[in-house]
Amino acid sequence: MEEQEAIEKKAMIQFELDKIIVKLREIEKGLLKIYENGFKRVVSQVVVLSLGTALFDFDIKKKVVDGKIINDE
Repeated sequence: MEEQEAIEKKAMIQFELDKIIVKLREIEKGLLKIYENGFKRVVSQVVVLSLGTALFDFDIKKKVVDGKIINDE
């Protein structure tokens, strides 16, 4: 009888552990999505800043005179 109770208790514990593992995997997927979205956001901001800097740099070095772009160096 004690052996049967021990087997049932082990099965219950295993079932609870399996539920916890499933929840942890769901949390892991959510964290990965948050990380990926954050990474994409940072990369897009860097690209926008780089493009803005490049355009600003172009505006400083070039001048438009009578519809033609000339160097201002």
